[in-house]
Amino acid sequence: MRLVAIVVVLAVLVLLGMLLVGRLRRQGEQHRRQVELAASWQDRVVTSKGVTSVKILRVSVVSGQESVLDEVVMAQVPANDPDWAEKVRTARATAVERAFELNVESGTS
Repeated sequence: MRLVAIVVVLAVLVLLGMLLVGRLRRQGEQHRRQVELAASWQDRVVTSKGVTSVKILRVSVVSGQESVLDEVVMAQVPANDPDWAEKVRTARATAVERAFELNVESGTS
């Protein structure tokens, strides 16, 4: 009788564990869907270590937390380049246009 009780308790614990894992998976999938649905493409200009990078990022903000889902570097311009301003301006214009196009394609604009 005692053995049967132990087996039943173990079976219940395994079942509860499986239910908990299933619920956590569903919550994770739901969160990922929310992040994907909230995502949009944005342009960014970042200077680091003497190089200015012009990028487009696929960004999602859910519950006040920003997540970068994808990143494409459009151009990198050395800070000492004599045509730095023009190159960055041109690259940014291209990045803004591409981000807009991607948002239109994904229906987020």
